[in-house]
Amino acid sequence: MGKTYHPNFDLTLDECRAVLDAIGGLVIVDENGIIKYFSDDIRSGIEELNSKKLPEKIVGNKIRDVHPTTKIIQALEEGSKDEIQIYYGSGTLNVTRILPVKSDGRIVGAVDLDVFKTSWELALFLNRIKELEKNGTIKLPETIEEFSHQRKQRIGKYTVADILGNSPEMNKLRDDIYQLMESTSTVLITGETGTGKEIASHALHNISGRQLFPFIEINCAAIPENLFEAEFFGYEEGTFTGAIKGGKPGIFEQANNGTLFLDEVDQIPWHMQPKLLRVLQEQEVSRIGGHKIPINVRIIAATNKDLKKMIVSNEFREDLYYRLNVVNIKIPPLREHKDDIPVLVHHRIARMNHILNRNIRGITPDALSLLCQYSWPGNVRELFNCLERAINMCNQDMLTLDHFADIQYYAREEQLRSSYQTTLSNGLEALLHSTEKNAIEHALRISDNNKTKAAQILGIARTSLHNKIKKYGIHLK
Repeated sequence: MGKTYHPNFDLTLDECRAVLDAIGGLVIVDENGIIKYFSDDIRSGIEELNSKKLPEKIVGNKIRDVHPTTKIIQALEEGSKDEIQIYYGSGTLNVTRILPVKSDGRIVGAVDLDVFKTSWELALFLNRIKELEKNGTIKLPETIEEFSHQRKQRIGKYTVADILGNSPEMNKLRDDIYQLMESTSTVLITGETGTGKEIASHALHNISGRQLFPFIEINCAAIPENLFEAEFFGYEEGTFTGAIKGGKPGIFEQANNGTLFLDEVDQIPWHMQPKLLRVLQEQEVSRIGGHKIPINVRIIAATNKDLKKMIVSNEFREDLYYRLNVVNIKIPPLREHKDDIPVLVHHRIARMNHILNRNIRGITPDALSLLCQYSWPGNVRELFNCLERAINMCNQDMLTLDHFADIQYYAREEQLRSSYQTTLSNGLEALLHSTEKNAIEHALRISDNNKTKAAQILGIARTSLHNKIKKYGIHLK
């Protein structure tokens, strides 16, 4: 039989055996229930619990004769599937994963893998889960219906995979997000408009233990100032004219056990900031006209403003800033990781082909070069909007320079401004040098080349004058 190639498999027989031994808690049988592999820890556990030695050679025996309580035989039945089994066997509680082994669609064996080798390991695991739930690191759904509902809520949200690019900057951003996988701390995301702060917030939520619970996203700039309190904290029935019958929960209640994303957090009115601070500190809210309600919400805030400058100008509270800025994630502007532009461009073309039902094969090298040279003040959002506009206007299968006339114009303007600033800077420097040289030469003339007197006239030290004479190549007459 020839060797079957698999792109992700390169183990020798000895290496396979070493891997199986390292896994432990593993039993493998063929389609007839004959043992093909039996972990040493399973063997010793059965012998200890039953106070009876097993045969020296276990492989080749029927599994029922060696391990009567195993559920592995169930996996040999047609229609069986991978599942978790919890049962008592040989005096101990077993949690095991049982799955059929198939080849060419036919069951040829089964695997029984103990998730926990002992009841003690299971007890430690359950205690750890309780600790994580207690401190809010994770929150597990209580019912299958709740689990299904929460899974539906996640559809369409961004993950870390949506953070595109292979530059050091993007690699660091992904690493920073992964670093917070088990954290419940408040996060402040900073970055210019259009850099992808929303994507980062979704990614943070979707790798956390809160991923099965609500992700409530609020743009603080879009809420009228007189409605902030009602939107944030909710209200009871009859609190004011127009109040909904039965009252209404605020965004903190809606996000309970999940994540609340406050976009453009710098736009929260000054009078609301101490109330938000109190909620973050006490982890409880009071509806308007109601009593206090405990909450468990993780806050992710985002801004494109310099909050420290806003603190100096009394536009943002310093105590709220430090409560929000527990962990800071800074998203770099696109001009600082231009190497990622080709990846972003090709990804966006493929995406817009699907959305717009187009068949654009790609972009010409000179057009891509143009996009890589431009500074993109609107960042990734501006790039994506530019590509969408070009795709809509394209009546061929490739995007060319002609589809980016506006970018060509903006790029030329940038180049002219840069050239003018360089010329102006160089011209000013040359003017300053010329003026200084003339002043030194004049001081030397009227002092009869006496450096001490010339330095006094110029108001500088004699050593400084000597250095400048040398710098400008002034010859004393």
